[in-house]
Amino acid sequence: MTEVTESHDSLLAGQQAPEDMACEEPVSQTVGWVSCPRPYDPLMAGRLAPHFGPVAARVLAARGVSDPASMDTRLQKLARIPRGFEEAVAILLVALMRQQSICILGDFDVDGATATALAWRGLRAVGLDEVSYLIPSRFATGRGLTPEISQKLIELHPDIVLTVDCGITSIEGAELLRAAGIRLIISDHHLPGAALPVADAVVNPHVSNMATTLCGCGVVFHLLAELRAAARANGLFADGRGPHLASLLSLVALATVADVAPLDQHNRILVAEGLRRLRLGQAPLGLLALCQVAQLDHRTVSSGDLSFALAPRLNAMGRLGEMAEAARCLITENAQEAVMLAERMDSLNRHRRRIESQMTRQAQGQVSRLQASGRLPTGLCLYDPQWHEGVTGIVAARIKDTWQRPVIAMAKTAQGLLKGSMRSAPPWHALEILETIARLSPGLMAGFGGHAQAAGLTLEPVHLQAFAMAFDQAACLACRSEALIRIETDGALLAQELSNTTALALAALEPWGASLPPPVFEGVFQAVQVERNWRLLRLALHMPGLPRALEALVFRHTGPVPQAGSTVRLLYGLMPNPSTVETLPRLRVERLEVLS
Repeated sequence: MTEVTESHDSLLAGQQAPEDMACEEPVSQTVGWVSCPRPYDPLMAGRLAPHFGPVAARVLAARGVSDPASMDTRLQKLARIPRGFEEAVAILLVALMRQQSICILGDFDVDGATATALAWRGLRAVGLDEVSYLIPSRFATGRGLTPEISQKLIELHPDIVLTVDCGITSIEGAELLRAAGIRLIISDHHLPGAALPVADAVVNPHVSNMATTLCGCGVVFHLLAELRAAARANGLFADGRGPHLASLLSLVALATVADVAPLDQHNRILVAEGLRRLRLGQAPLGLLALCQVAQLDHRTVSSGDLSFALAPRLNAMGRLGEMAEAARCLITENAQEAVMLAERMDSLNRHRRRIESQMTRQAQGQVSRLQASGRLPTGLCLYDPQWHEGVTGIVAARIKDTWQRPVIAMAKTAQGLLKGSMRSAPPWHALEILETIARLSPGLMAGFGGHAQAAGLTLEPVHLQAFAMAFDQAACLACRSEALIRIETDGALLAQELSNTTALALAALEPWGASLPPPVFEGVFQAVQVERNWRLLRLALHMPGLPRALEALVFRHTGPVPQAGSTVRLLYGLMPNPSTVETLPRLRVERLEVLS
C-alpha cells in the first residue's frame, strides 16, 4: 500500500515542524522516465462523453470502461454474493439463538483492524452479547492462526473463533482448535495453499469462486449481511428488520482502499457508499477522531484521504505498537477514548515517519552505491542491522517507486532471523519471484508468503548474500530490467481542458484505485514563481492559452529545484480548486523534470 499525507492546506500554511510533516504524497523523483500515453478507443470515448465530459470520457475509455452504468456507485446497485456464506451463517445463527461466545481473530494491518472492528460491531448489532477479539503482535507471534495464538485462544474458552483477514493457510492452528472442541470459522480473502485448514466453515472469495475481489473487511461485511438476512427470516428481530449495517461501510471503504483491492464495480460501490456515510458523520467515533487528528474535514474526505492520511495512522499502531488498540479506537463508543487512541496513532505515525525517513535515506544510499559499482541489480535486496522491522515494507515501497523494480528491505528480528518485506509492480509478481527462488534454491528461505504486489520472507543471516544473488536472478528471469522508468499517462491536456470543470468531472468519478488508477496527465510548463517549504514545492506555472498562472504542489521533492523562468516537464493530477470563483484547478505533481 502507498501511504499518504495530511491535509494539503495545512502543509501550505506551514503549521507543522518539518520533521513532523505528513509528507506521504507521491515523490517527485530524479530517476529517468519516459511517458507512455494509454491508448483508448475514440468511438468508446465519444459514447461516454455525454455522460462524463470529454476528458473524463477519454480517461475511462483508456481503462476499458464501455458502459456508463458500470460507474454507478449507488448502494442499491450492490449485488448480493450468491454463495460461499451458507455454512458460516448457519453456525453464527445457532450462536445467536443460543447466545454462544465468539472470539474474533484479526490481522495487524488496516484491513485486519477494520475487519475486527466491523465483525465486533456487526455481531453485537445482530444481538450477540459475548463477543471478544484478539489481534496478534507483529513482533511477538506473527500473523494469523499460529499454534501459539491457538493456545491463547484455547485459554480464552470461546465457543467459536472467527478469523478475519487471516487463517486460510493456518493448518496447525486450526487442528489445535479442533482438538480443543472450539468451532472455527475462517473468514479471509488471501490465496489458500495446497490444502485448506480443517474448519467448520471457510468464507473466502478464492475458495467459493465469488465474482468479486473483496478485501478481508469486505468479506466480513457480506457475511454479516447474510447473517442479518437469516436472522430476519427466522424472526429474531423485534422490529422485523434488524440493524442497518450500511452505517458501517466507512470501515469497508477504508479497508478496501488501504488494501489496494481492485476497484471493480462491486468494490467501487462499497468505497463510494462508505465515503458518503463518513462525510455525513455516520461512522465510528474513532474514524471521525482520526480525521480530526489528521486535520481532515470528514465532510469532504476523499478516497485519497483514506489512503494517504487515515490508513498510515492505523498502520503505525501495528508497526510500532499493538494493533488491538487501533481496533479498540474503531470500536469504542466513548468520544474521549476515541480521541485519545487517535492521538496515540497520530503520535506513533509521526515517529514512524522519522524512522522511515532515515531508513529510506540509507536504502537510497545503498542503491546509489550499487549503481556506482557498474551494475544495478534487477532485484534489489537491501539490509541494515539497525533497521526497524515494522517499517521495512514502507521503505521497500519507496525504493520500488523510485527505481521501478522489485525490492526487498530486510531487518533483524529479536529471534536473530532476517525478516524481509518485498514490494513489486508489473511486470514482476512478488510471490512468483519468491516461489522461483524456493524452487531453484530450496532451503535458502526459512519461510515466505504474499501476493502479486507484496510479499514477506524470513532468512537465516548466513544466507543473506546468496539470497540477494538468487533474488536478482529470479527477477531477471521474470522480466528484463529497463534503463528508464516507463509510466502510463493519460496524455497532455489542452489549455482549454485545464479547467476546474475538468477537475470536478474527474473528482466525481471517485473512488479511483487499483484496476482503475487515478488520472495522470503530462505537460511542459514555464515556472513563473517557485516557493520551497522544506520538501514541499509550490509552483506558479504558465502555459500558452491559459488566462493566468496555475498553482502546482510538489510533495516530498528530492531532485533539482527549478528556478523562476525555467521550463519544467510534469506528470500531474488535477485537484479541484476549493474557491467557488476559481476557474483553474491546482496540479498535484507526481514527477518533475527541469528541462532548462
